[in-house]
Amino acid sequence: MRFETIFMTIVKKQNISEEYKEMKMKNKTKKIERKTKNQSRKISNEKEEKKNSIVINYNINNEQLKEGKYSH
Repeated sequence: MRFETIFMTIVKKQNISEEYKEMKMKNKTKKIERKTKNQSRKISNEKEEKKNSIVINYNINNEQLKEGKYSH
């Protein structure tokens, strides 16, 4: 093999390696973005559930007060 051929082969491998690293970094970034989205969605769902349970408890307590069953 001639020097140019060897040199070009090395350069190609290096370029492929660089592309691979970039691809890995993009994948990591996407993974982190997905995790963050899922966590924020989970937090908002938990807040919504708390809100709903408070409303349900309020409604139950109101009904009990109307019927005279609820006492402190």
